[in-house]
Amino acid sequence: MSDNHMSQYLSLFLQDMEEHLQLLEDALLKLEKQGNGPELIPVMFRAAHSLKGSSAAMGFEHVTLLTHRMEDVLDRIRSERLHIDRSVIDVLFRCLDVLTEMKIFISHGESTEHPMMKELTERLRWMMEQRPELPDALIADEQGSFSYTIHVTLHENAELKTARFYVMLNKLSEIGTVVRTSPDLSETLDQDPVQLQIVLESGHTAEEIEGHALKETDIACVSIEKSAGPAAGSANTEEAKVQAVPSAAHSSSVPSSDKKSSSIRIDVDRLEQLMNTLSELVIYQTRSVQITDDLSGKFRGDSVVSDLRENTSTMSKVISELQEHVIKTRMQPVDTLFNRLPRMVRDISQALSKDVEFIVEGGETELDRTVLEEIHDPLIHILRNALDHGIESQELREQRSKPAKATVSVRAVQQENHVILTVSDDGGGIDPERIKKSALDKGLISKQEADQLTPQQAIQLIFAPGFSTAKQVTDISGRGIGMDIVRSHIEKINGIIDIESEVGQGTRFHIRLPLTLAIIRGILFRLGERTFAMPMSNVLEIVKLDQRHIETAAGQEVFRYREQFIPIRWIMDDFDIPRNVHSGQETKLIVIGLSEKRFAIPVTELIGFQDIVIKPISDNVKKREIVSNATILGNGNVALILDAAGMYKTLSKGTVAPSLHS
Repeated sequence: MSDNHMSQYLSLFLQDMEEHLQLLEDALLKLEKQGNGPELIPVMFRAAHSLKGSSAAMGFEHVTLLTHRMEDVLDRIRSERLHIDRSVIDVLFRCLDVLTEMKIFISHGESTEHPMMKELTERLRWMMEQRPELPDALIADEQGSFSYTIHVTLHENAELKTARFYVMLNKLSEIGTVVRTSPDLSETLDQDPVQLQIVLESGHTAEEIEGHALKETDIACVSIEKSAGPAAGSANTEEAKVQAVPSAAHSSSVPSSDKKSSSIRIDVDRLEQLMNTLSELVIYQTRSVQITDDLSGKFRGDSVVSDLRENTSTMSKVISELQEHVIKTRMQPVDTLFNRLPRMVRDISQALSKDVEFIVEGGETELDRTVLEEIHDPLIHILRNALDHGIESQELREQRSKPAKATVSVRAVQQENHVILTVSDDGGGIDPERIKKSALDKGLISKQEADQLTPQQAIQLIFAPGFSTAKQVTDISGRGIGMDIVRSHIEKINGIIDIESEVGQGTRFHIRLPLTLAIIRGILFRLGERTFAMPMSNVLEIVKLDQRHIETAAGQEVFRYREQFIPIRWIMDDFDIPRNVHSGQETKLIVIGLSEKRFAIPVTELIGFQDIVIKPISDNVKKREIVSNATILGNGNVALILDAAGMYKTLSKGTVAPSLHS
């Protein structure tokens, strides 16, 4: 068998392993929360059993041994021979941690041997041996386990035959125990077998077994033989079902429930390649529209040009639909991120001796996988801070007449082309005065600046580099640089983070994220003769302003906007572009919003709005803080995409226009 085929089998195994581990963790968290869970134990048992079977088939003996021990413990819990308590749950959680690390070892091509393996298996064995068992008379017999011999034949032209058999075995392991296969799949490295004989022990009927695992579209025929009694009893067998089963692809009488799955797994690299190709197509579409407009101006009324315009318009609609579909293939439910959080909250709250109820909402909301990856670390840090600093001690909560159990929640909701993540806690809130004092002590602001800060502005100081109110460094809250990194990560993906807090009542972080990063809606404008772009997520409004209404305050040019003065950022100076403005002349301003911050940039000319494809740029250009990426215009020229966060950070540059104040 080729290395490529083996790599595909390994990829399937790792995906299945991750799914089973997540299922086990979710069920274990619910079990700990509920105190008992008769409906959860069978789910956990099947997951451990399936993982044991697939790891044995792949030859990962350490994974097989550990999951086998877990399966034994879960079996005793299921049959009420072992009582669930904190010690049992803690050991099972530790097993999941070790299995997760083994998965990483496997993905890196390393040995699955783990230093905690011996201790854990001994602990699981001790748990079973030391616990009192119920009398034999009270132990219910298993549901009548039977031995089945299953013969499966694939079509000759079926691809990845061994991989299909492995998937089949994984499914069968969910409803029974695969005793052996013939041939042994682990020994068929140089060929893909067409036929496989499987010996299965299960309490399910032949029809259930067939319906659960044997409905592949490339199966030519299946036969199932069942023993006359339980697997431990008579060895005589009777043929329960021997018939050719046509595949769904070759039969019109197959019920709809038997049809092939409506979803498939796709390699991430292929999705990236598809998105890159689409991005190029969007660029050429923009170019086609530009050429059509140019021709229409030169040959007005020409029928060929009219046909070209109609064709270009239709093509644009088709590409827009294609763009929407491709972007959707990159979308993943936020649950893929949220699923990792309950365990972390549980471990941290226990380490801090805090009783916390963790609530997750909106997990079905979808985001681009790249955005999900980028937001993972910031979200983790915010939650850690909420648990460490936000939630008070039990004693303090009692003094404040608050519920003994604190509440921390994460919620996701889609609003137009953005997703809003909200992290809330009902803890002590953020004290603006304490924030100002800490910033003063660290020299981050002056006394004069502190006196001028509003409470909301003072709270924003937690994002200043090096800011911290922690009296001591802990493993949980870090070293006081985290919130600055949080904001940088979020702004790097064109996101915005904002805070609401009330002393004694709690804090809410609102994170506004774009649905996707590959293609965004942007505004195009000119500075002098050069064209630039800005993500629409940062644009609040476009205004025209008479130069005479621009004022100067503390060396900073400002103008009145909706009952407040906001600063003007002359980005023309950054690119050595002359301002060419005169008193009495109207100036076009784009008002930028960044969380609660507001500022405006003067532009020479507004071009319009369009979908822009984000392209990376060279490192020497990225050294400019106000530039994030670039895009290719319809005329083939490159336009720089400006970064709102970078512009605000460098707001002091070029604040006073010489032509107005000379």
